[in-house]
Amino acid sequence: MYRLPFIIIAVSGTLLTSCKTVQDSREQVQAPIRTSWSSPTATGDVPESRAWLIDFASPELTNLVNQALANNLTLQASAARVRAARSVVIQRKSLSLPSVGANAEAARTDNRFLSSTNNFMFGPSVQWELDLWDRLSLQGDAASFDAEVLVNADQALRFSLAIAVVRNWCRLATNQQLLQLADETIASYLKTLEAVEDQVEGGIATVVEVNLARASLASSRAGRHGAERQQAQELRALDVLLGRHPDGKQIAPTTLPQISLVPAGLPSELLLRRPDLRAGRARLDAARLRREAADKLKLPRLVLSGNAGTTSSQLFDLLNTKNFLWSMAAGLSQPIFDGGAIPARRQQARAQQEEAAADWAQAVLEAFQEVETALSREGFINREISALEAASTAATAAEQKTQRLYEEGLSNLTNLLVAQRRALDVKRNLIQSRSAHIQNRLSLYLALGGGFR
Repeated sequence: MYRLPFIIIAVSGTLLTSCKTVQDSREQVQAPIRTSWSSPTATGDVPESRAWLIDFASPELTNLVNQALANNLTLQASAARVRAARSVVIQRKSLSLPSVGANAEAARTDNRFLSSTNNFMFGPSVQWELDLWDRLSLQGDAASFDAEVLVNADQALRFSLAIAVVRNWCRLATNQQLLQLADETIASYLKTLEAVEDQVEGGIATVVEVNLARASLASSRAGRHGAERQQAQELRALDVLLGRHPDGKQIAPTTLPQISLVPAGLPSELLLRRPDLRAGRARLDAARLRREAADKLKLPRLVLSGNAGTTSSQLFDLLNTKNFLWSMAAGLSQPIFDGGAIPARRQQARAQQEEAAADWAQAVLEAFQEVETALSREGFINREISALEAASTAATAAEQKTQRLYEEGLSNLTNLLVAQRRALDVKRNLIQSRSAHIQNRLSLYLALGGGFR
């Protein structure tokens, strides 16, 4: 018989509002995207795509990536943020459940006209806001999407960290090849200097030619010191990525990995797996739910509360069941005038949803730009490498021919130094272009959110 008044109060609350339900206001945001890429991908006999890290076929590199994922401190901070966000979800969802507590009170009244009295009370209490319009559940679901945003951000950070480790590893291999080229160049210039010094003693060469040979040798040694400095910097950067002290003692690789062709017909749906785009979509969904919750702020709120326990003027008599009492109450409230606060909150929620929608569409466009750019550069770099390989073959042949002519006295030192410098520049550019090819492939993996499938 006690439930009837509460039902009457709940039903009467509908008289305070128009009872109009808020429809789903989710806006479908469309970004100007295509189902295919503008830059053509490879055609012909292309092997089946594999996971992006397997493409490098290096157990050592895979081991380094695993170390980074296990020990990197930035990842540990990101994991802590995810745990905190999941705790917020539990807090938000608990608002739609009854809250149960225990109350214990002791009071004493004393004045000049009445005798002193003591009063003790102990018992449980319950308070529950009925989620009549799903406002609390919407806020809880929005918190769940907030946690999803951080989960995807954590995944994006893990993927970016893995890419960063591979980038660093490839730069180490590039520097190691440049150091090897510098050693070969130093040996060549030293041989030339010794030959010139012998010719000076024989009265064939001049002091100017000796100084030119010495300058070329010193310049090549300076270039090697620069490569050594860069190598030490990259080694310490790798240590930090791996979450260890940057002592720079990691053994650098000596060769760059061989990578396969980009398969033909990559679907644009691959972008949907990108963690940053999934995070943007979750952020949009959270904003949409908060807008729906804000639209229901003017609807009435029904709060049920109840208390039970015992009361007594004597503490030792507090557990006597004869002193048991209970109470129940229901409160119905609805905002009427708030100085424009609720309309402002609704407008804020609407604007935040529009902001999230625009940010998500912009992120999609930028993702397409990153993929298109990487695919376009793939073709340019491949043609550049082919041209440099031909130039390197010609420059090496020219250097060897000029070296023989110089030794036979049929060419001067200037021609030899020019040929050596040209061969050195072409070889250096070829190493750097091959490195740029791998770096661009890593950018493509990052833009696609993974490998080619």
